[in-house]
Amino acid sequence: MENKSMVILDSYQLKAGLTPAIVTLLPLFPILFNCVPGINSITDFAFPLIIISALLYILASICRTLGRDKEKKMFKSWGGKPTSVLLRQTNAIIDCQTKTRYYSVILHLLPDLRLPTKSDEEANLEKCDEIYDSVSKYLRANTRGAEHQLLKCENEDYGMWRNIYGLKCISIWIAALAIPIYVTLMILGVMTYPFSSFGLALSLCEIAFQSFVVRERIIKIHAFRYAERLLETLDANNNKQL
Repeated sequence: MENKSMVILDSYQLKAGLTPAIVTLLPLFPILFNCVPGINSITDFAFPLIIISALLYILASICRTLGRDKEKKMFKSWGGKPTSVLLRQTNAIIDCQTKTRYYSVILHLLPDLRLPTKSDEEANLEKCDEIYDSVSKYLRANTRGAEHQLLKCENEDYGMWRNIYGLKCISIWIAALAIPIYVTLMILGVMTYPFSSFGLALSLCEIAFQSFVVRERIIKIHAFRYAERLLETLDANNNKQL
């Protein structure tokens, strides 16, 4: 059981932690590898690899914090956490029949819980969301097994996009600063083809990617997709304990 937990943790860190860091530092890779005088042995890559590894470690460590800061603001603009929004009586994203079925399973799993009514939500939505959030925490804590691979993948996808969004400003700044650096190195003859052209292309692609792809809308899509998959575990485990 402990080994399985470590595999899941490593998988999440790789996708939701390391991938955003790589995306952010991508424009700098040609500069660092241009420092390699030749490709005579594996030791020629030691310096750039050490620098890149250190930068990736630092960014991977802070991207989750930055992502969660953005997440709080997004949840507020969306009207609440995705799972809570989907479970609300006053929300019609999930049809009534499915939602009623979910409520039934929730009460079976948590018999001491009192689910809010529509009038409860209209009177005090914040208090009702605390109950829905408690259900969400229970489901997350009890859906970590190997039988929930699809849910795990959705969680990793959401974490990756959220953290990329958290690093968006840093990514654009790095790419924007890299462009004049590449031009200067090319003029001085310090950097030659293909590093210079590749570096410029990566920097421009990074700015375009962050500006036109990494937007709140795509984070919301992945957030609600994960929330839907999480609630679907109630159907998958309708007559048994999760």
